[in-house]
Amino acid sequence: MSNYEAIKALIAQTSGQKNTLTIPKIYVELTGDLTTALLLDRIVFYSNEFKRNDGFFHKTYKDWEQEILLTERQVRNSANKLKKMGIIETKVMKANGSPTVHYKLD
Repeated sequence: MSNYEAIKALIAQTSGQKNTLTIPKIYVELTGDLTTALLLDRIVFYSNEFKRNDGFFHKTYKDWEQEILLTERQVRNSANKLKKMGIIETKVMKANGSPTVHYKLD
């Protein structure tokens, strides 16, 4: 396989919706940084998709890292920023038998 063919195959494998992270511009303007805007985008999405009767959903730090490539520290810092802004609420509750951070859009 030529270099051209290899590059073309790599681009085809890594492109597409599953491998793309998009952030609405308004989230960046609201939060002031891309990391927090990215986390906010996902919290808004999951708040509409997976929520308990109390409005919370849970994600582990490993889940966040796999999904949006943010480290535990980045998620903690961004979540704290969103809490201070009054946009989200967090609570540690058990999920699958382990204490896990749950998130709720305010």
